[in-house]
Amino acid sequence: MWGTAIGPKRHRDQVRKSLDKAASAIEQFEISLSSAVLNEIRDVTEFPIGPDIFSIDPERNWPSGAPAPHPRTVVRALRLYSRGLQAFDTIPDETGAHSVEAVSKYLISGYVKKATGEFNDVQVSALIGSALGETYDETAHRMWRSRNFDQLHKGFSSLVELLFGIGIVAGES
Repeated sequence: MWGTAIGPKRHRDQVRKSLDKAASAIEQFEISLSSAVLNEIRDVTEFPIGPDIFSIDPERNWPSGAPAPHPRTVVRALRLYSRGLQAFDTIPDETGAHSVEAVSKYLISGYVKKATGEFNDVQVSALIGSALGETYDETAHRMWRSRNFDQLHKGFSSLVELLFGIGIVAGES
């Protein structure tokens, strides 16, 4: 399912470039708008006004009922999405992961280990097999884990900690 959602590398690159292009266009629009407003204010006031007039945090002061978020918020979000898509291409390079599937197996295994203190390969392999829609038994998972877990743990243990924390908070509410 995740592979379908993020698509092949070529498509991810196209989407990422579109997001970056949109972010740059909105950034240019904000600069042009700020400049136009500044020029208008200069024309109608006798006080010397410089670009530092916009140094206050405009995002914080943006009306909550505005029809759209502040342009800087949109730019930051678009760039975040772009970096998120790019991150899938760096997973193998930076962590030793061979695929998103391997990272997913690690996250399930790591979460169960963190939560229970044991690997519980029988139950984890049943979860993974169900998610993959195929037979994935305890032996296959134990072999996968012995070859991959420690390497993936170096790059993704903080995600397991985050998931575990979310689980604790969700369990309390």
